[in-house]
Amino acid sequence: APCRALPIQEAIDSYDWARWLPEVIIGIEEPDEEIAANYVRQAAIEFCKEGRVLQRQIIVELQPGVSTYPVFPYEGERIVGVIAIHTPTGACGCDGAAQTSGYDGAIQWSLDVARNELHLKGAPSKGLVALLVYSAPTEASCAHDVFLYDAFRSDITLGARLYYANAVHFRDRLLMASLPTKDSFDRAI
Repeated sequence: APCRALPIQEAIDSYDWARWLPEVIIGIEEPDEEIAANYVRQAAIEFCKEGRVLQRQIIVELQPGVSTYPVFPYEGERIVGVIAIHTPTGACGCDGAAQTSGYDGAIQWSLDVARNELHLKGAPSKGLVALLVYSAPTEASCAHDVFLYDAFRSDITLGARLYYANAVHFRDRLLMASLPTKDSFDRAI
C-alpha cells in the first residue's frame, strides 16, 4: 500500500459511439447504424494512435525492492505509448517515435503496453514516477472521452464516413465520388 496518497485520477466524461452517426450516415441509403458505429470506433482508434491526442498522466509510487509496477489505463482505453517520463532522478522527454522504453540518465525504463506494466531498472527505493502516456479507445469500448467528439469531431467523422462507405456502400458511385480520399484523413491526423 502506498505510504502517501497519490493524485486522484480525473473523472472522464464520455459519449456513446452513436452520437457520431447522424454525420456519418447522412445521405446514405439504408444505413446500418451498428456497422457505422464500429467504423466510427475504428477511425477514432486510428486517430488517437497516430495523432497521440488522448493523453493521460499516470503516477507510480516507488517501493523498495520492486522493479515492476502495474499501470492502469482508463476504462475503455488502452495505453499506446509514452510521451514523457519524470523520475526522481530527472525528466525524459521521449522522442517522436512510439516510445515504450528509454533511459533518463540513471533509470532504465520500459512500459509493457500488452501487460500494462512499468519496468524500472536502477530506480531509487522511494519517490514518484510520472508517465505522460497517450491512449486509444479499445475495440470493445462502448463509449469514448468527450474530448474526442468536442475537439476532433469533423476529422474523425471524415475517417469514419470514408471507412463505412468503402466497406458497405462501395457500389454507390455518386457517394464514393463525393467522399474525400484516405490521404485527407491522414492529413487530418
